[in-house]
Amino acid sequence: MLTDLLTRGAAARLKMHKGGAGRLIMDIYQEALVREPTPAERTTAGKIVGDPMTADGVADLLWIVVMLPEFSADTMTLHSFSACVEVPATSPALQRER
Repeated sequence: MLTDLLTRGAAARLKMHKGGAGRLIMDIYQEALVREPTPAERTTAGKIVGDPMTADGVADLLWIVVMLPEFSADTMTLHSFSACVEVPATSPALQRER
């Protein structure tokens, strides 16, 4: 279930994205973790999303962000995460996760 959500979210995110990889990475970190990536995270994330960016690369980055210890499954994070993957917070998948 989470795999499907991340895969769909990554594809939608990439399709709607108008900037470069740096902007996408910054947006994902801001929306999911409410902070900017560190320089090391930014460099690693750039390698992960690829040049040119791919949906698989973006999905991998979303997985990594979700697995970070600072990412928790509280309500605010779920709403931030739903924005990050472009899925409404009222999605049945997110409702079941609560």
